[in-house]
Amino acid sequence: QWTADLATDDLAQFTDATLKNYAMVFSCSPTGTVFSNNPKVKDKAVAMAAFQHFVEGGGAWGGIHSATDFENKNGFPWFTNTLAGAYFVSHDNDGTSGTVQADATNKTHPVLSGLQPTYSTQDEWYKMNRDVSAQPGFLILQRLAADNRPLTWTKEIANPSGGTGGRMFNTVRGHNKSVYKEAEFRKTVLQGILWATRRM
Repeated sequence: QWTADLATDDLAQFTDATLKNYAMVFSCSPTGTVFSNNPKVKDKAVAMAAFQHFVEGGGAWGGIHSATDFENKNGFPWFTNTLAGAYFVSHDNDGTSGTVQADATNKTHPVLSGLQPTYSTQDEWYKMNRDVSAQPGFLILQRLAADNRPLTWTKEIANPSGGTGGRMFNTVRGHNKSVYKEAEFRKTVLQGILWATRRM
């Protein structure tokens, strides 16, 4: 079990002192340049640095769907490049049929434990600005069978001080509320959270 607090769009919680009280920052379909171009944020540099310090210092980040449409103007390069790995550029229509398949190389990853290696479903399938699997450190866990595009990925985030770093988990799935009724999707997200927070 865990307790969740809803962050406000002025990012008042994004300080080193406040974030140390949390295990994860979980981004469920946010959008916009909330960190880099938001007049409600008093000190953008402090908010961005606190987020980076949190993850590099052992905290976790989880993202669903438009979490990769978040900060997609490169105003927060660490988030876009190091943490998320890529950003959203286009998508198939909501409800487009597709087959989710486990990546052959990483099919034994703990996040995929007990999941079907291949299953048919539907979603608003995202296309990214670049191939996340070609970016350093990212492990692709699930792909769209039709064109092999990455759907779900993880990464161990290094701690520049040499201690235990953080972990990230992201899936581009989850546009429509109907997706959240899907047992395989729910289990993927749950296990992604547990893995990223080292509770699995």
